[in-house]
Amino acid sequence: MRMLRALYDYAQAHPEIVLPLGWAYRTIDFVVDLPVSGPGIIGVRALDKSDRRVACPSAGKITSGADAHPIAEKASVAICLDVPEPLSDAQQKKLDTKRSNFLDRFVSGQQDVPAFGQIIAALSDPVVLDDMQTKFLDAGGQAGNYVSFSVGGIDLWQIPEVRTWWEHARNPSGGPPSFDYLDVVTGEPCEPARLWTAMRGECARGGQSSGVSLVSFNAPAFDTYIEPGESDDNGPQGKNCPVSESTMSAVMDAAIYLSSRAPNVGNLRLCHWYAGEVSKDDDPLASVLDSLFFPAGKSESELDELNGAAMDAEADRLARAPFTGDIPPGLENMRYHMLYLQPESARMVIRKYEVGRYSELHDAVAAWFADLELVSSAGYVSRKLPRLYSLLAGLLSPVELAKKSDRMAPLQPHVAAILDACFHNRNIPDCIAYRAFTAFRSGMYPGAGGDINWALQYRRVQWLRLWVNRTARMKKGDANMSEISTTVDKGLASPAYVCGRLMAAYDMTQQVAAKLKSSVVSRYFTACSQGPAMVLGRLQSMSVHHLDAISSDNPAKAVLQNALAEIWSQIDGPIPARLTVAEQAYFACGYWQEMAALKSVLSVKGDS
Repeated sequence: MRMLRALYDYAQAHPEIVLPLGWAYRTIDFVVDLPVSGPGIIGVRALDKSDRRVACPSAGKITSGADAHPIAEKASVAICLDVPEPLSDAQQKKLDTKRSNFLDRFVSGQQDVPAFGQIIAALSDPVVLDDMQTKFLDAGGQAGNYVSFSVGGIDLWQIPEVRTWWEHARNPSGGPPSFDYLDVVTGEPCEPARLWTAMRGECARGGQSSGVSLVSFNAPAFDTYIEPGESDDNGPQGKNCPVSESTMSAVMDAAIYLSSRAPNVGNLRLCHWYAGEVSKDDDPLASVLDSLFFPAGKSESELDELNGAAMDAEADRLARAPFTGDIPPGLENMRYHMLYLQPESARMVIRKYEVGRYSELHDAVAAWFADLELVSSAGYVSRKLPRLYSLLAGLLSPVELAKKSDRMAPLQPHVAAILDACFHNRNIPDCIAYRAFTAFRSGMYPGAGGDINWALQYRRVQWLRLWVNRTARMKKGDANMSEISTTVDKGLASPAYVCGRLMAAYDMTQQVAAKLKSSVVSRYFTACSQGPAMVLGRLQSMSVHHLDAISSDNPAKAVLQNALAEIWSQIDGPIPARLTVAEQAYFACGYWQEMAALKSVLSVKGDS
């Protein structure tokens, strides 16, 4: 209820987003242009993508019924276009009823809206209707596209008389409502709205096409009572949680407005707003979320960023505000609201709702980036802040990466926990670290003729460093857990980390000696990362031959000899026979950072 009240308050503070009662946003694809008078049509016009989301009269949530929305419907209803698939007798009867009901809307309102007469005449004339269908198909329309009309160059939803007509049509008795209930959001007496407006379009992507419900009561099992004289079929529904229609409309208008502009990861949307007024230009969180995650209105196919695209310059500057202190005055102590919404079939699932101080959120985001900072495979530390989408790509297997859509589906159960780690300085789930290491280990074997994708490998080690560092902070006093620095840490005594460094030194030694694209890694990485005691002795013997193959005039020889000697000196005690999952994370980080250091010193061309 606290969330509903917060959405209601947001709508009250932004009246421009609240639609008239009985109106809703609908995506209209095509408009049939009709003359002011006379027969025929002018043409069929496709709306630009930016103009398709239109506020228009709504009949509420229509799922399986035969009712029709006013002024705009699917082409199969509005202009009687044949559907491509064959229909059963029951389906055809339902479609015919919807077509009849759609036309009846105009018939009932033609006294209030004269323009409706032109639409009735056009839809009732078989010749004109056939011409309308032909022009619609020529314009690229399909039976499932939404169609509306314009008369004399004015679109129906822009005609003032339409609003007046629909107000009367929705309440034909004109009688005053009864106030037998208290609105649970505002506390005011109210006549409860029976059904809540559904969320459709971009904000409901991932749910069913007819819309998803934020609040619903659709079965007797959800009824807390049945009033005398009411059956299970027409029971209380909205009376279980009574809110007025105006309150419901304000809450849903706010939810739809915020979610349609929210960035997303997969189909999880991150809505945010403030307790006070903050302009878009002064809202770092808007730019951070939109650039850090998945910009609103974009699909995975439109944003193929698997190779690690970073934020643009302005978004990067705003995201770095925690480091620079570049926070707009008055925002530090302002309270923010964040709402995680995820469409699932016919429901809009609320994954999380939280309220907090902006300053705390910003500090947590700063810590997130700090734990992700890592030397690149080329030996330098990138100052570009990564998108979460590109980070998540590093957790995917080759099969998952090869998909053209729904790449993030395997990670959907974990996204909310990852976001929680980012916004509250908590650790990521252990399974994410395991996934990152598994993907990193698999990435060292690119297949016949393939190259290692160092950009993805970089993301995987970033995950491992973040997990190790946050685990180490949670387990203060545990001698086996130490934080890992951004670059190679020659003082870190973790046996697993040192073994990873040794693996890197042997790998580089063979590469310099034999000029191979692949190396000992292709044969021994998995075995060494799991049980280094069984492998490192063999690699040591092989390195003697590799060093002998390097000319004494090559300065790389001395560098590699010194590196091997220095790393071996870090080993105090026996080499581990078996590494735990946490130790394997240390191994991968040690390997990565030592390879980066050697590449930098030896001026080996970088890979990322």
